[in-house]
Amino acid sequence: MKKKYYLLFFFILLIGLALRLYHIEFGLPHSFYADEPEISELAIKYTYEFRSIVRNGDYYKLIPISFVYGTFPAYFFTLANMAFSKSLNLLGIGFGKFELFVFLRVINAVVSTFIVVALGVLAQKIFKKKSVTLLAVALTALNWKLIVHAHYVNADILQTTLLVFSYLTLFIYYKKKPDNLFTVLTGVLFGLAVGTKITTLIALPIYYYIFLVKKDCRGLVGMTLVALIAFMISNPFSFILSDRFLFRIMTMFTKEAGLVFDSVDLNPFKYLGVIAWIATPLVFLVSLYGKAVALKLKESRHFHIFLVTNVLLYVLFFSLQKRYVERWLLPVLPIVLIYASYGFYKLQERLNSKIVFAFLFSIIMGTYVYFPVLLMQQFLRWTPKSEAYLWAQENIDPLEKVLVYTEEGLDPMNKLPGSKVHVVKVYTDEGAQYFTPDDTDYYDYVVISSRPLQNYKRPAVRQEFPFYYEKWSEFENMLADNEHFELVNQFVLPKPNLIPLSDVYIYKNLSYVKVPINIDR
Repeated sequence: MKKKYYLLFFFILLIGLALRLYHIEFGLPHSFYADEPEISELAIKYTYEFRSIVRNGDYYKLIPISFVYGTFPAYFFTLANMAFSKSLNLLGIGFGKFELFVFLRVINAVVSTFIVVALGVLAQKIFKKKSVTLLAVALTALNWKLIVHAHYVNADILQTTLLVFSYLTLFIYYKKKPDNLFTVLTGVLFGLAVGTKITTLIALPIYYYIFLVKKDCRGLVGMTLVALIAFMISNPFSFILSDRFLFRIMTMFTKEAGLVFDSVDLNPFKYLGVIAWIATPLVFLVSLYGKAVALKLKESRHFHIFLVTNVLLYVLFFSLQKRYVERWLLPVLPIVLIYASYGFYKLQERLNSKIVFAFLFSIIMGTYVYFPVLLMQQFLRWTPKSEAYLWAQENIDPLEKVLVYTEEGLDPMNKLPGSKVHVVKVYTDEGAQYFTPDDTDYYDYVVISSRPLQNYKRPAVRQEFPFYYEKWSEFENMLADNEHFELVNQFVLPKPNLIPLSDVYIYKNLSYVKVPINIDR
């Protein structure tokens, strides 16, 4: 029986890893995703400049692009990349930048799989039920949001992994007498998580709660000091350049927390919707039931308070922001899933009919599995942006002029001859509200991504900046005018777009008249 349990555990883990590796190369080498290059490019750059930096003492070259996301992800992926490139060199295997990017994504996918392992172990230690453990493993392995972020290099997966392991070490500490080993491990994991994303500090008070419950003030101080040391090692420039670090933190309350066109949402309950959406609504409801039952348990009650309060702290903190960003709640998603697995277990106990429970479970899991299945249709070798670029490269004459509007600084259309690429601004403190479309009369083609078209229609943007809304609305209406423009191709994903990648539309200007060149001049 025990052997079957471990085989099933391992089988689910393999499925989770396979889903995370499916088309891990999506978009490359033409199109990147989100802020991935900010970590990957640094890791590759550091790999080949590290000796020179150390030899010449040029440590300033290691200063991070963003202190908020810390340097730990860049350093972590640099070490992995150095080992990979050195191994290939020793084996005489040739490789390029494409292979390095894919390798870093594979490392990220493997790291994401450790979330599944850690949560499974935590579920077994807390609830001591094999069925709860296997359900927790299955829900985490199949969660669509974790699969999405496992596909590209990002700080959020690393932060979530570190925090889930810190939940595990803290629980072991909680069940033992004051223990130096697990106090130190918790401090190291939490400190590295802060060195990955500074917003990890949201949960620090509730970590202290466990130490206070144990009446272990010495452990509390020790954990704090260890976390601080781990943070300093993983993000040394936050201390060396403390003034810049503090300034960057302050901008979180102005730039990131201001009106940002691509994510502004003034609904005060939006993050309740976020956590329900990324866990899927029905599983979220089961999780609420699981939390309610678990909080009544005498055994480990304080730790249940710790886990549930973590979710509440994240939801409340980000609800004060004006932005809707799903990945910000990734660190507490595993907590929601572990209580969903316990909720299923308690529902099975409460329902007299096994047939009724099997019916409900099938419906809920059927809707849950639908999302990763849909992702398999969205994670393809070519993204809409890379497809659009390849089509334009083949079908648009190099002498023809192309106007491009995109949300990505590294949009592949930058490589297209004759293209003028505009990255549509989203931060109001950078003048996003003054960024209006160009006159299209002088272009043969207009290429537009769907995200900028969605952003100007957001209610908060429309209300705050009516002139901006009016200009973009006129621009979109003009593209829809069949007398002046023809939609020659479009590259779109099935909906709902879970990744999400921007769809791309290519319009031909039917009214564009080329000015003849007078060779007599």
